[in-house]
Amino acid sequence: MVRVRRYVICLVIVSFALAGQVVIAQCDPHWAQGLFSTQGLGGTTYAYVNSLCTYNGELYVGGTFVAAGDINVSYIARWNGSYWQPVGSGVGGYVSAMCVYNGELYVGGHFTSAGGIEANFIARWNGSEWRSVGNGTNGPVLALCVYNGELYAGGVFTVAGDQPALHIARWNGSSWSAVGSGLDGGAFPYVFALCAYNGELYAGGGFQNAGSTPVGYIAKWDGDSWQSVAGGANNFVHTLCVFDGELYAGGDFTFVGGIAATRIARWNGTTWQSLGSGMNQSVRVLREYGGELYAGGAFTNAGGIPAGRIAKWNGNTWQALGAGIGGEYPVVYALCDYNDGLGAGKALYVAGYFSSAGGYDSLCIARWGCETPVTTIPQAKLSLDSRLVNLAGVTATASFGSVFYVSEVLHQKQVSGIRVLLPDHNVPPGHHAYITGRVRTNSNGERYIEAWSAEVGDSSVAKSVYLTAKNLGGGSFGFAGQGGQEGVLNGVGLNNIGLLVRLCGEFTYIDGETFLINDGSTSLKCVTAPGTDIDPMWQYVAATGVVSCERNAQGICPVLIVTSVEDISSLRQQ
Repeated sequence: MVRVRRYVICLVIVSFALAGQVVIAQCDPHWAQGLFSTQGLGGTTYAYVNSLCTYNGELYVGGTFVAAGDINVSYIARWNGSYWQPVGSGVGGYVSAMCVYNGELYVGGHFTSAGGIEANFIARWNGSEWRSVGNGTNGPVLALCVYNGELYAGGVFTVAGDQPALHIARWNGSSWSAVGSGLDGGAFPYVFALCAYNGELYAGGGFQNAGSTPVGYIAKWDGDSWQSVAGGANNFVHTLCVFDGELYAGGDFTFVGGIAATRIARWNGTTWQSLGSGMNQSVRVLREYGGELYAGGAFTNAGGIPAGRIAKWNGNTWQALGAGIGGEYPVVYALCDYNDGLGAGKALYVAGYFSSAGGYDSLCIARWGCETPVTTIPQAKLSLDSRLVNLAGVTATASFGSVFYVSEVLHQKQVSGIRVLLPDHNVPPGHHAYITGRVRTNSNGERYIEAWSAEVGDSSVAKSVYLTAKNLGGGSFGFAGQGGQEGVLNGVGLNNIGLLVRLCGEFTYIDGETFLINDGSTSLKCVTAPGTDIDPMWQYVAATGVVSCERNAQGICPVLIVTSVEDISSLRQQ
């Protein structure tokens, strides 16, 4: 007989592929739980959001706030799906409107400085610095819109760039000019909304006249002159939006074009039509999202059904969005769709003055949408997506039924977006979690953790496997507690895409899930799934798995992640 010596070593690296059929779980849109409970907007007694706009892959938020999450900002901030960042040093007063034009973000509002430079009620941001827009205007800018290659601004002003401009003006990239004789008349002759439709520019607001022509709170500009829109409305028009080939208007009116239309109506280019019984209070914003029209405002009823300040229209009927928006005198002022990396495509961001969304705490901003569909890969043995992972001390940041997200704080910076699926269970936002499961891949090629257990606790024990954005969409993950390094170094751990390691050596039993393999030079710790029953009588074994790392009292140590006991073979002594 030939005896296998304790330092007999075999090291084999093999490639492998996915196994099993992929099944995608569907999702109904819903409110994100906990995403903005502590990362909301505030800092002032009456903080709210007026405007939302996407620019360079980030969501820009403007309003009356001076704090975004735990950072100080000045009336404007940007959100990347995980955390807030300032926009330079911000602007000197409230932000009311934003629009992208010629590759820059234009911001209008109640300020006379931006980034420390003079900027009268309007400024532009190129991604790194603020610039003025000529001499600006002599009063607040409340609306912005691109039409026929120029940027149109509406608001409370009468001068733009030293040129007379009655509440509306246009900027061609280098200079300001008036838009006909402007818009005026009434106690509040200001422009609140602008929108391009069917080759014309529509303006809504508190004005009564366009030049000498009575228009009733809404008018259209064809590039040469102003015209009435079938007689207009009988009260303020706050918002305009194109949906399904028609122009929708929302505001405080109850009649438009001579027909009854309670606070919302649609225009097909010739005539006005109502949308059911409309709303019981003001409509402040309209936005198309997912093939439906969303309306936000101060209303609590839409088309005869209860609707907490937000509702959606499918072309025939109104539908509420769960419990809607809540708080003391809540109002929705802004809506914007944004692909934040946390969901299946774009989510709808809802902002205004409120403290809850869908019954969850949410400070002035909320998210409505889906998480990314997850996949189940039956009988995927030793596949790219069957790696065992253990996360300790991570903090849950948002929840969607059986799906939640966790984050960790690394080097004073919070990173988030690791998606975890735990069927029939959840981890409430703000709680520390201890998660055991396997890495999977969804239909978009993004990674998530399919967990079979998640313990909730309050301490931050540091014993985790490294994960990075390469492997799990939405952010990076490192060890809990102090001293961990961000990411995986030198291509080890979960960055070993497509590779398995087979290691042979002397076996030392630790417990039913943990053992050591001594390859003749060092002992390597090996871990398997919870509940695995390892035979303590083994002497020599060959184990197949993925090399990763863990943090313990000795520092950062390598560890072999073994998928199951079936991947451990006993080598008999001869």
